[in-house]
Amino acid sequence: MKKRVPALLIAGLMIAVCAAGCGDKKNASTVVLDEMPVKQEETVKVIKPGIDYSVNLGEDFLYETANVNIQLTEVAQTSVNADYNGKYPYAMVFTAKNNGSSELFINMIDDITVEIDGTIYYGEELFTAMSAASAATRYTDCGRYDSTLEAGKEIKGYVPFALPSEDWNNMTIRYKPDPKNTNDCIIYTIEKSQLVDRTKKPE
Repeated sequence: MKKRVPALLIAGLMIAVCAAGCGDKKNASTVVLDEMPVKQEETVKVIKPGIDYSVNLGEDFLYETANVNIQLTEVAQTSVNADYNGKYPYAMVFTAKNNGSSELFINMIDDITVEIDGTIYYGEELFTAMSAASAATRYTDCGRYDSTLEAGKEIKGYVPFALPSEDWNNMTIRYKPDPKNTNDCIIYTIEKSQLVDRTKKPE
């Protein structure tokens, strides 16, 4: 009998632990199963092919789809010095007035591409720290063209960008004014003679 007592005690303890654990509905595995949300199928918005609008530098263009006036007022080189990757700083200046009733979201990294002599630059590769710093010292009267433009509001801002050369012939700037809703694109063709020299800091 003495040898059976520990075994009985151990068996009793195991039953008690099991009963406590099994009776607890809030153990970790049960909580995960009970509270795991049902995954909803995501709907992807399909944006149809857009319209290309050819607009001149300095022209006040009314983009009727979003009811906003957009103007590219200047394209400039902002420094004669290249960065450590051999890229030269440039900038463009936009103004926009939202005449509509909805907000307009401006994201210069997503909305703008630059083509130089057949090569297209876009996204993060188009923007560098040096081009951003250089443009900030040249355009002290405004901030970057990168914000939420509320209905009835107007904005002026610069877009810094960088190119691997000072020696180019043709520049094409493509700007999507409302990429969340359309694939429409405003296209500016820039001649080298239209480039503004802002390589010197303003006094």
